[in-house]
Amino acid sequence: MKAKLRLVLSFSIFLTSFSLWSQQDYWQHQLTTSKSDGFKSGEVIQLFTLNQEAFQNAVASSSKSKTLLWFPDAQGKIRAFQMEERSVMHPDLQAKYPQIRSLVGFSEDGKTRIRLTISPNKLALMIRQQGEKDAFLEKEGEQYRLYARGSHKEEKNFECKTPERDPSELPPQLVDDQTLRTYRFAVSTTGEYASFHGGTVEGALAAINTTVSRINEVLETDMGVRLELIANNDQLIFTNSTSDPYSNNLNAEVQNALTTRIGEAAYDVGHLFHRDNDNGNAGGIGTVCQNGIKGAAFSSALTPEGDRYDLDYVAHELGHQFGANHTWSFQTEGTGVQAEPGSGTTIMGYAGITGANDVASSGDDYYHYNSILQMTTYLGTTTCGTETAISNQPPVITEQPDYQIPVGTPFVLEGVASDPDAGDQLTYCWEQIDNGVVTNSIFGPNNTNGASFRSLPPTVEPYRYFPRLSRIVSGDLTQSGPTNGSAWETLANVARAYNFALTVRDNAAGGGQVDADQIRIEVLDSYTPFQVTSQGDSPTYAAGSIQTLQWDTGGTEQGSISATKVDVYFSADQGVSFPILVASGLLNDGEAQIQIPGNATTQGRLMVRPQNQIFLAVNSTDITVTETAALLNVESLELAGCQDSTLDIPFTYEAYGGFSETMTLSATVPSGVTASFSQPTVSATDTALNLELSNLNAVPAGSYTLTLMADGGGESYSVDLNLVLLDSAPGAVELQSPAANATAVSIGTALNWTAISGVDSYEWQIATDAGFSSIIDQGTTSFETISPEGLVGGTQYYWRVRGTSACGAGAYSTVRTFTTATISCDTVVVDTLPVSISSGAPSTEEIQIPVTQNLPISSVTVRVLITHTFVGDLVLRLRSPSGTTVTLLSQSCGGGQDIDALFTDEGTGLSCGGVAPVVSGNILPQGALSAFAGESSQGVWVLEVEDTANADGGSIEAVSLEYCVEGDFRPDADGDGVFDDGDDLCLGTPPGQEVDINGCAVYRFADNAFQIEVNSESCRSSNDGLIRVVVNATVAAFDLNATLTGDGVNQSLDLSAANTFENLSAGTYRLCIDGMDGGNTYEQVCFDLEVTQPDVLQVQSQIEAALSQVVLEMSGAEEYEISLNGNVQTTQASSIRLSLEEGINVLKVKTDKSCQGEFAKTIVIGQEATVAPNPVGAIGMIYLPQNLTKLRTRLYTLSGQLLVDRTLQAEAGLLQYPTAELSSGIYFLTLEAPFYTKTVKIIKP
Repeated sequence: MKAKLRLVLSFSIFLTSFSLWSQQDYWQHQLTTSKSDGFKSGEVIQLFTLNQEAFQNAVASSSKSKTLLWFPDAQGKIRAFQMEERSVMHPDLQAKYPQIRSLVGFSEDGKTRIRLTISPNKLALMIRQQGEKDAFLEKEGEQYRLYARGSHKEEKNFECKTPERDPSELPPQLVDDQTLRTYRFAVSTTGEYASFHGGTVEGALAAINTTVSRINEVLETDMGVRLELIANNDQLIFTNSTSDPYSNNLNAEVQNALTTRIGEAAYDVGHLFHRDNDNGNAGGIGTVCQNGIKGAAFSSALTPEGDRYDLDYVAHELGHQFGANHTWSFQTEGTGVQAEPGSGTTIMGYAGITGANDVASSGDDYYHYNSILQMTTYLGTTTCGTETAISNQPPVITEQPDYQIPVGTPFVLEGVASDPDAGDQLTYCWEQIDNGVVTNSIFGPNNTNGASFRSLPPTVEPYRYFPRLSRIVSGDLTQSGPTNGSAWETLANVARAYNFALTVRDNAAGGGQVDADQIRIEVLDSYTPFQVTSQGDSPTYAAGSIQTLQWDTGGTEQGSISATKVDVYFSADQGVSFPILVASGLLNDGEAQIQIPGNATTQGRLMVRPQNQIFLAVNSTDITVTETAALLNVESLELAGCQDSTLDIPFTYEAYGGFSETMTLSATVPSGVTASFSQPTVSATDTALNLELSNLNAVPAGSYTLTLMADGGGESYSVDLNLVLLDSAPGAVELQSPAANATAVSIGTALNWTAISGVDSYEWQIATDAGFSSIIDQGTTSFETISPEGLVGGTQYYWRVRGTSACGAGAYSTVRTFTTATISCDTVVVDTLPVSISSGAPSTEEIQIPVTQNLPISSVTVRVLITHTFVGDLVLRLRSPSGTTVTLLSQSCGGGQDIDALFTDEGTGLSCGGVAPVVSGNILPQGALSAFAGESSQGVWVLEVEDTANADGGSIEAVSLEYCVEGDFRPDADGDGVFDDGDDLCLGTPPGQEVDINGCAVYRFADNAFQIEVNSESCRSSNDGLIRVVVNATVAAFDLNATLTGDGVNQSLDLSAANTFENLSAGTYRLCIDGMDGGNTYEQVCFDLEVTQPDVLQVQSQIEAALSQVVLEMSGAEEYEISLNGNVQTTQASSIRLSLEEGINVLKVKTDKSCQGEFAKTIVIGQEATVAPNPVGAIGMIYLPQNLTKLRTRLYTLSGQLLVDRTLQAEAGLLQYPTAELSSGIYFLTLEAPFYTKTVKIIKP
């Protein structure tokens, strides 16, 4: 697939030339340090001084021709730049402020471009140099500091408050019209901003000039847009914070200021520069050219200057004004363009301000592909600005195919682009464009949504390794929970799809253009990781030696990937680069003999990469290669020749370590074979040579070992080659499988045959006729198996194979035929819908789709109809009965509403509609539905609908699954799910009728067929409970029988005669009812029942003596009868408070069931001891003041005789005195305790 971007960057050039001054005249390098205030520790900061007078003289000395000025480059090297005037001001404004200027400069090699801004007091420089981070030269005190982007150490707290816009439908191609668009830019400032820059209009305008110049460098490069300050922009600069029109509603205030002071017709886009806490708000997404909102934007910072303010803040908010949403993905905005993991790092990201989700501490100075796409699409709808046609031609990208790779396997994407304009320096930027929320906790090898790879700045290299090559070499292929500054790159260990965009910028002087391309990569879990398994023990090899290389193919030589050949590369710098081709066209069978290169190193590595593929593998440890003075580097260690021809063996002589002696070449060959070298001796390294073998028919066909040798200067080298000598073309190939005349063959079947010695490759053909006039697939392979594509079901095919070798092509094999299995398709419509999607907390609904047929899946599609008020919250997944899960849609289309789509591998890429339903038509799912191929269709399929956010909800209205299988469906004419070819014993059941495993109708009682009444025991252990069955009139005529079991009961009733089970004790019972209606037997229905008994009456009393009250807590009944001192009341409350009288209170509690018992208690209120009841029984109950516990007691007769003197213990204000042994009469009992004495009368009857 391909999406184009050719954006034009052209400059209105006002040539101002300068006299050629020597670099020594005005720049002096003072210091290089890794310690500087305001910068991170370890960052290299270079300090320079500028001879201001000499520099101004150079600038003032103008002529009519271009000339050079000297400035530090990104590395601090003073070099010459060809300078051109590139004013960012309207000519009238420039004429008014001639000492405030903006220029662009180009290095002589074309690899560095600078943006220079000049004011009376200082200059500022932005440096863009190939292979380096953008650098900045800014004045600090009397010196100039040169630093790289991202060197500042203080953390950013910037907050963009721009409200997100619902995504609009984006075109498949980017704007490409060779047009430079210039927009009139109105910049107002607050008094705080102007005060920071000297408190004058000139000082503020100089700072604005620097910011706009730097932003123009990015806009012109990335999207062909230039900003020009309006002619009266100085009228918008306020120098007094108390009198400026700005307070705490900056968006509305700046819009009002622009409208009232200059009018809406005077500008195309406006912005307020402010000094305050770091934040900004563009006022909306896509506001350029729109009156009333095009100026409602501001950017604020405590330090409103420098690279972060200019590019992280102002360029970010301007990106919103030009139509771009955020590209970060640490939380959802539902815009469809959140394709940078975590905070992101491009201009529309949030680098350095999202805490744990920070990818880096600072951003990079370019817009993401998605941002460019949004902005150019929006600007294509506007009518303001000035359009200027330019002649610079766009770069042209060679379109690439989509790819498939195994799980857990590194890969490299390499663009091929050209530019019709000589001298343009192309840069390449590969970016993942998969939308989805990816926080640092989500990021990892098992995530199937969103980005797995961060964006990296454009480079001159057309390729990018995934993950970066250093991590591949170190074996760090996956990453979970990444931190600030870490890679933020991970391979997938599960099936998923990647979508990438390549953006090529031509960076042309005087104007540039951009082209773009998209590719899709499917990560397949039907393969295992492709990896090198040898050279894992840090081996040491002699240069030129022959070694065994082994790798795990992961099955990639077969199936849809079908990578049959591999190339091997060598790195001598620990994997920084792999420039040395060791072997080419090796069979991808997992093992090969290779010749170690002559480059001596202790940091060697080997890479294996299949031809015409993007995936690769590197061995796990460094290889030491010891130097050899000279070697013979052969193109192939495996040779094949034919007896009736000659054989050329090309090789290269290589010398190392300064060895330059002459060496004599020789070879050991089979007796009778003639060996002739292109030259007999050699001394110059990198000499291309050839050995010709002739008279090969002097030896019989077979396998031979040849040895090439070089001797001389005290050194020698030899290398063995394997030669297979053939006497004729290969014989007929013997086909293996499928068997001849096989039927019901899977369309994904492999075709196999027997290997033939000496064969280089096999040619195969598949046709639909025996004469092969209708060939549907053909090809060449080095293996003895193929997996053909394009087979269809229920078709007879013919196939044949022949081998080819050095002696030519053999005859085709005997033709075989096979017939593929019929493809049967069915659609299952879910009948349990609709199902609501909650607008409350995030939730997941699972819609079950049962399939009864048991055949291998050929293809699957799923139709979904969902109403939802924010589709960007939804994730849709389809899970097979085998557990395979494919993501259909993931948090796309933002605040758009509703889905009405068929998800199919034959669909088109998602394009969000402008009206509901925003997802519609035949949609290509995020994952490949082909992942289900070959699995059994039988079981419950599940559509998962995950709503990831609250506030919005909806409903799943309709779901259907169309599945196609290989083979004929088993018959099921009545549709009861029991197949008619032997399993169904009751054919022809009515549609919708429930059946058993035999296909026979199952009859069930209606839910209201029976009403069960339960009467519990009237009193505890009364055994008078009953269970009554009330039969509904609809089944009254049935033959019904009820059985009751439980608690020792096992009784049955004929419900036509009786319907009550009586004399039941408390307990649990199971009641089951059987029935027949004529010949139809109904399924038994059972009820679990409980007969209860009244609880024991329980009363807890709490006396509150100080209040003369008692609190009762009662349980065991619904109503209670309470008697207190003869006063009776009833209550249904379980808690009650009662007032007590002074002295003795008699309390009783009971229920309406005597079997529950009665609670009784006597309570004494007062400070004197009281005997109650009196007369006493065997124990005298003496109620005491509550604080008395231990008492001395003395019992006297009526006549005063002391009978008993003892000490007793009272509990809870009650003393129990033993009186059982006393004779009838009247006694006096004296009670003594500290500070208490009391005598009470006791009457013993």
